[in-house]
Amino acid sequence: MARIAKISALTPKPKTKTQAIHVYAKNHNELIDVVNDITSEEGVLVADLIVEKTSGAGTSIALPKSTVTQGTNITTGVTINAQSGVITTVSLTTAASTVAGPFVVTNSACLATSVIQATVQYANGKTGFPVCLVEAVAAGSFNIRLINVHTSAALNDVVKIHFAIL
Repeated sequence: MARIAKISALTPKPKTKTQAIHVYAKNHNELIDVVNDITSEEGVLVADLIVEKTSGAGTSIALPKSTVTQGTNITTGVTINAQSGVITTVSLTTAASTVAGPFVVTNSACLATSVIQATVQYANGKTGFPVCLVEAVAAGSFNIRLINVHTSAALNDVVKIHFAIL
């Protein structure tokens, strides 16, 4: 079996110890070898990663995940201390072409330099069309606003916001 090149031979190399490196491998053992090379040769700490073998699809890396449900109203903050997860909002009736929020997401995994990826999941057959906006990323928190971009229909259900902190 051909071994993947050591991380020191890969370009571009990370410039800082917090910069992400995307690693691709043909199988579980090669992925572990690359992760070991990263930690031993570059002095990078690889924390909170779960290496998974998926049936017939090779190997993947998953982030720790959690869930939280918002209480009271759309401006009520939530605490979810995982690198990825799902935030379920209160049931929304946000009018068409209207912004809701923001609400604060308190998360110990978030750094001021983190990139937050977020998407929405909304029940099929419900009215409105929610999208989300991440803003005010800081150490320990970020804000989310929801926008109903539908031109005539209000939202009429909870919105699930899936996020990952990179």
